[in-house]
Amino acid sequence: MIKTTETALHLPTVNLEPDLVQLPNVVFTISLPFNDVRRFFTTYTSSNIEVSESLKRTVKKLNLIDTTESNQKPFPDLVVESISRVNENRDVKPFVIATHNIKSPFAVVSNIIRIKLMDSKTCSISLKGLFKGMVVMANTEHTLIGESIISATENDSNIDLNEIEHCLTAVNDCISLSKQFVKDFTSSDTDFKNLLAKLNPLATMLFIQLNGSYFKILAEEVNRVTLKESNKFLQLCDAFVSVFPFSTEQQIRYLSAPTIVEQISVIKLLTDFVKELFEEYLDVSYLHESWIKLGKQRNGRALQSKFIVSQFKNLKALLDTLDDGLENKPQKTMSSSEFKDDDDDDDLHLIDAFIDNLNNLDISEDAKKMLNKDFKRLKKMQSSTTEYQQLRNYFDIVMDLPWPSLLTTVNTLKDISLQNAKEMLDRDHFGMDAAKQRILEYIAISKLMSSSNNQQKSPILLLNGPPGVGKTSIAKSVAHCLGYEFQRISLGGINDFADMKGHRRTYVGAGPGLIIQALRKSNSMKLVILLDEIDKIGMPSHKGNPEAALLEVLDPEQNVSFNDHYLGFPINLSQIIFIATSNDKWEISAPLFDRMETIDLDGYTGKEKVEIGERFIIPRQIKRNGLKPEQVNISKDIINEIVDLYTHEAGIRNLERLIGKICRKKAIETMSVSNYNPVVRKEDLIMYLGVPATLSDSDKYSSGDSNFQEPYGLVNGLSYNSDGSGSLLKFEMVGVPGSQRISATGMVGEVLMESCSLAETLVEQLIHTHEFSGYDSKVLSERLSNTSVHMHVPQGSIRKDGPSAGLTMTICYLSLILKLPVPSNIAMTGEVTLTYKALPIGGLKEKLLGASMSGKIDKVIVPRLNRQNLIAAYTESFKDRDAANIKLTKLILEEESCLNNLSRRYSFSGEVEAWVRQEYMIEIKYVDDFMDILRYVWADKTTVKRKETKAHL
Repeated sequence: MIKTTETALHLPTVNLEPDLVQLPNVVFTISLPFNDVRRFFTTYTSSNIEVSESLKRTVKKLNLIDTTESNQKPFPDLVVESISRVNENRDVKPFVIATHNIKSPFAVVSNIIRIKLMDSKTCSISLKGLFKGMVVMANTEHTLIGESIISATENDSNIDLNEIEHCLTAVNDCISLSKQFVKDFTSSDTDFKNLLAKLNPLATMLFIQLNGSYFKILAEEVNRVTLKESNKFLQLCDAFVSVFPFSTEQQIRYLSAPTIVEQISVIKLLTDFVKELFEEYLDVSYLHESWIKLGKQRNGRALQSKFIVSQFKNLKALLDTLDDGLENKPQKTMSSSEFKDDDDDDDLHLIDAFIDNLNNLDISEDAKKMLNKDFKRLKKMQSSTTEYQQLRNYFDIVMDLPWPSLLTTVNTLKDISLQNAKEMLDRDHFGMDAAKQRILEYIAISKLMSSSNNQQKSPILLLNGPPGVGKTSIAKSVAHCLGYEFQRISLGGINDFADMKGHRRTYVGAGPGLIIQALRKSNSMKLVILLDEIDKIGMPSHKGNPEAALLEVLDPEQNVSFNDHYLGFPINLSQIIFIATSNDKWEISAPLFDRMETIDLDGYTGKEKVEIGERFIIPRQIKRNGLKPEQVNISKDIINEIVDLYTHEAGIRNLERLIGKICRKKAIETMSVSNYNPVVRKEDLIMYLGVPATLSDSDKYSSGDSNFQEPYGLVNGLSYNSDGSGSLLKFEMVGVPGSQRISATGMVGEVLMESCSLAETLVEQLIHTHEFSGYDSKVLSERLSNTSVHMHVPQGSIRKDGPSAGLTMTICYLSLILKLPVPSNIAMTGEVTLTYKALPIGGLKEKLLGASMSGKIDKVIVPRLNRQNLIAAYTESFKDRDAANIKLTKLILEEESCLNNLSRRYSFSGEVEAWVRQEYMIEIKYVDDFMDILRYVWADKTTVKRKETKAHL
């Protein structure tokens, strides 16, 4: 056996059915699906683990190794190392696997000793148990065979010889009673055996099991064990519990005993149970004699009927004893006024056991008093009353909650490798470095605090970004990475306070809130709860404000005592990880927003979409549509074509739908076309996906040229959309004879209208105080005075607002008055003041992405003070976070130096700008004031000077 003082074992683990229990030192046979077994052996043999050649040949002969599985990944290094430690010092290296019944905190590490094909879909595998170990992190895979972390237990060699002698005697007595029972049963006549099957079904079942060869071998082994052979004694105990037909609960209790002393205590209880079983319930001679004696009396039929009823009551009492955990509790005598049925008695036993165990659970004292009081009331009620049913339902919900035990506290994060966690997150998702880094920080801090038995409060995160960027799926990956359960709560449209906090028990049909329901479903406090679409939660109404209920849930200082109205007492939520998602974080109320740590997830660039499509989407869609990798060939160029012509959103949902559509078309072709070609060509896209909305980049965003309208008064702005994406936003101005000020259409908001008024004032001042070369100042002034301007922002069904279009509208109005076009390949963003200063704006990265996706913008004008945002975006693109932090520090210090020195304001390295040019195919131009824009836009068309002195451009 391995030295268990070393680190925990990471082993492949089979999740057993609830009624199956494997014990150490016993041969155990299970049936598993062929595909799962084949996947296990394929992974095992591809992991370069030393295995006996004869075993390898057996597995290959049974076709349990898939040699064509190109995507099969080997076991992680920790698993390979753990298997090697289990097989250490063994001449023959067998296959190693663990088995785990979720009802027990222990798993059994075993060798595979026999494999047999039952049919084309099922394998029979025989396992020899080696030793047991505490499960630190259970198998959370959705497959039957996953991975668990097991901490093996040491066998205590210092066992009292008197205890061994006592146990051996008790086991021997049980075997003697069993032999006598088999002898009596065998000697009975056929008629009585048939009667016994009806009178006591347990007798027939036990006879079948105790008359087998395994039980006879056990009886022989007992006589061979001496008092000095402590290890053999423990093996005998394992065999006794395994061979004798104990219930699953009894076997689990034996397996779950953490020490040898406690195991011996369980053996004592089991042997006492066996003695009572044979002496009081399965005395065949007594049953035979009693039946004949009663039949000879005058009312023999009636007496025999009562005897049968009595036997079944005894059997039920025996089952109640099993439910109570082997301890034989005296039955309560029911008064004549109590007419509860048997099912109600069973339920009351469960509640009674829960109440007795309250002192071992982490529940407040007030809650314990309240539960005890309610239970006393419940016992006095008639089961037919409505109040009884309501109180019963209440106890069912309370008992289903995963109350932490005060006796055992296991930190599941202390054995999680940071490197493994990082690899899992990177394998599941592309990018999202900020979210991944925050989870790794949480794991690191938890590992550090576990040494001092302290627990940190779990993070409360808000993932904000456009639809389809992976907010929900990253939350699932976090749960998988940590070994936590995952529950999703959709908040969209919820408008009832009670949905979050529960209804008070006084109402008919009352129930707990969504948080408590999630706890009940997961049955674990190690939980990740996703609060999906938190920005779309309903408005306050006569039913209360559901947002206000979340204030308590998402406050680390308050959720240690979250009070659900239905429960009526506080419950600690501080160890639950809450992850909220939103598309527009500004729709969240300020108090709620302040409680969460916001992580902004940007939309994907075209290059990123191509990368995600190749690495993640195509393999996933090929598998989902029943194809093999060699049956579909979609190149990067084709993915890029799909992204350019068919997808225009920030996320990747539409890209996944389109690739899935191609795979479905290919699936049809594989079945119907004789000369099938797996390659997807550019000319096939129209056949597979239909006609794209636009056939060229220039069609996506029209240049605005018209036979009726001159090209001036048209400027490209940039917008940050409510879904977190960016896009091109065109501003159009038309002048007609008149003298009114600018009128606007296109669902323009108040802030945008203020910027419009500001632009109007700035242009009027420029025309009256400055001269434009090539223009008559008097003519410009008259044109300004005699022109009514109509501004329109296309796509009028979409509301537009925000303080980032002042520069755009000012240059647009000036273009109209000067009748001087602004180049259509230029876009700009930024606010302007009355002193012509350019103010920084938000969402710059998303706006650049929108400009890039338009296909017609190659130059973007942004405020000089926004360069720091581009520095942050540039360093976020680094895969090496240490290198990114060093580069970020260097560039920010350089930026600070440039901004503090007017002579060096534009003397920065062009590293960031080169990255923007490469990533977005856009050239960045910085401006400090409106005159800088004139220099960039019309440098060769006109110059501006004051009417008194020439301005310095």
